[in-house]
Amino acid sequence: MSSNAHFAKQQESGQMDGREVEWQLASADLGPVRLWLADHGTIDGLVLEPRSTLQIFDTYLDTDDWRIHRAGFALRIRSESGKSEATLKSLHSASAEFADRRELSEMLDNSESESIRQSTGPVGTRVHAVTGAHALQPLFEVRTSRQRFAVRRENEAQDLGEIALDETVISRPHGEARTSMQRVEVEALTGAHEPLQSLVKTLRRDCALEAASDTKYSQGLKSVG
Repeated sequence: MSSNAHFAKQQESGQMDGREVEWQLASADLGPVRLWLADHGTIDGLVLEPRSTLQIFDTYLDTDDWRIHRAGFALRIRSESGKSEATLKSLHSASAEFADRRELSEMLDNSESESIRQSTGPVGTRVHAVTGAHALQPLFEVRTSRQRFAVRRENEAQDLGEIALDETVISRPHGEARTSMQRVEVEALTGAHEPLQSLVKTLRRDCALEAASDTKYSQGLKSVG
């Protein structure tokens, strides 16, 4: 089975076990990036197409003794468009040039942490094995408005990747906002990374962007102490 066919099969099942490859760029102002994207519908043989903006709500969780963190993962429940999804994401990247991390995900019946413990999917089974009888507790919440652009080659229908302009607010669980951040993220959706690497270099040069020094997870931990 090809990697694309395997990816599609996992999507249909609502479960994923693979790698996330993305470039994370810090931005003090997304305005110039929006203007750049509006002026570059096509660049270097790549087509950039606007997609709908998403409103995303994430809750990050762990046990009171940090069992998931100590196992090398971050755990979140994401609510988006009426659906809930649990994700385990490796804290360590396999590449120094971009984020290349293992990512497991599965759809949930609801956004309650107990639904993970009752699950028998790739996330639920691993969480249960690591946490045992220890309860999951919310660490912090992340609200993101994500403006998206699909990236594909000219004359090809399949998307190579996605550009996301994220405006994010990080808060204590059910509490006050602690910090905000703006990010440009470019995620690979296939194994063809070279065209996206070139696109990221152009984005960084033309929009004066720098590689992000930390992830939303690490920034969330810092913001709530």
